[in-house]
Amino acid sequence: MGRPVYETPETLEMERRVARILSERWRCSLKKMPLKYELDYLMERNGRGVAFAEIKCRNYTRAQLSKFGGPMISLAKFMKAKQLARETELPAYIVIKSSDQLMFLSSHLIDKPVIRWSGRTDRDDNLDQEPYVMLPDEAFSTLCDCSSKTNLSVACGCQRSPLDV
Repeated sequence: MGRPVYETPETLEMERRVARILSERWRCSLKKMPLKYELDYLMERNGRGVAFAEIKCRNYTRAQLSKFGGPMISLAKFMKAKQLARETELPAYIVIKSSDQLMFLSSHLIDKPVIRWSGRTDRDDNLDQEPYVMLPDEAFSTLCDCSSKTNLSVACGCQRSPLDV
């Protein structure tokens, strides 16, 4: 029997909202990838893959995440992002929606990750504890300043696409 799936309709909706912002601002379509790929989306333009994206929605402000040592992502997801980027020569973006900002980094920016044992303790699932990569706050670019879930929309002030570089 596999692990339980903890995604809720609310968390999936927030992920879709973030994906819509990325699609609009970075002028690409986001295709939800099957679970076997471990990352959330393939980003496409004109029918061709241009990047991968892993979207994480957190209930902390960016400042709070920074105090924790930065946003974190499972080592397995981080390694998959690095592998996909290396094997396809497409960037793999880690996109974090905090309670006040939407930010991103390219996995290639992290050469020597800080790894800690961490994870959730509120679900009585010992598999929630695993190695995590602590992503340094200074490596992130701010995409949008959005202070609440209800204000997260395509209309928030976003910067130009890193895919245009």
